[in-house]
Amino acid sequence: MLAADQSALGALFRFGLDSFFASCGLGGVLSIRRSTSSVGSVSDMDQSQPCASEEIKVMAGIGHLCLQWARLELAVIGVLITIEDMTVEKGEIIFGGLDIIPRINMALGLGLHNKIPLRFTKRLTAVRKALRDGLAADRNTLVHGAHRPMENGATTLRMSRLKGEKKEQSFTPLQIGKIGAEIHALANECWSIRDDIGVWKFGPDSKEDGANDLASGTPVVGLELAKRIHASVQRLWRKFKR
Repeated sequence: MLAADQSALGALFRFGLDSFFASCGLGGVLSIRRSTSSVGSVSDMDQSQPCASEEIKVMAGIGHLCLQWARLELAVIGVLITIEDMTVEKGEIIFGGLDIIPRINMALGLGLHNKIPLRFTKRLTAVRKALRDGLAADRNTLVHGAHRPMENGATTLRMSRLKGEKKEQSFTPLQIGKIGAEIHALANECWSIRDDIGVWKFGPDSKEDGANDLASGTPVVGLELAKRIHASVQRLWRKFKR
């Protein structure tokens, strides 16, 4: 397992760092403090120091994590607008201001209201549980915490608003990469849920679990519009799928 994790992390760090910095604005979310100076970018580091490469890995890992979190947020909006049969633009206006957990709660509530099958709500509940069990908290610490200098291959982050042992936590580059990979997997699961809800409503399995009643009770014009919305959301996701 460790070898596989290291291999995955190695693949991550083969990506160009410039794309991470440009996409995530790491200058705004990452502060590596030294005893006499503050390091805000790779160019400020003394590349001759052994810790410099580890600091770069931390920066790249947090950048990757930011990208995967954004994919997850978009995937949950995909679930919501598929449940509600609304356009991407309207869905982003209505749901875009919600944090990730309230966004999933909204999807669960609307799913219940629209009588989607229990198997979909169970999967959404599992995604929410994974986030509540520490993944969301780790992401928040890594994005918003203030970084100390690297020690023993790990970076220590301080979150002033937290108390007790959560106030300061340490992460290795490998641990940060694994957190990003877990978020990536949750985003893929959310989009798989969106796809399956679409198939249930409009696809070859539309006769099961009452979906055919939903479709047969919808005027043809409205059903065709819903199918077009379904297709447009699918096209949007293809741009962010990898």
